[in-house]
Amino acid sequence: MTDKQIFEADGREIAFAVEGAGPAVALVIDSGAELESLATLSHLVSAADFRVVRLQTGTAADVFAVLDHLDIADAWIGGHGTGESWRARQHSKRTNA
Repeated sequence: MTDKQIFEADGREIAFAVEGAGPAVALVIDSGAELESLATLSHLVSAADFRVVRLQTGTAADVFAVLDHLDIADAWIGGHGTGESWRARQHSKRTNA
């Protein structure tokens, strides 16, 4: 699997991991869950020629901060937990679904 990285945005640390190449898919993991909780899904999706970014966050803004950091202009967004993946999809023209 991939190594956990930390990105700092406005004093908040955002844990994320990236694997694969191709169109971007962001998997948002509830801040109370472990980053590895979607590692198997991430690996399977990246094997199908996608660049998967797993993020452990509690805010939709953090999703876009990490995508900006990685120079990703748009992405499909999904995940589980508090609904941040849904909020991120609703709040940006940068999402594919």
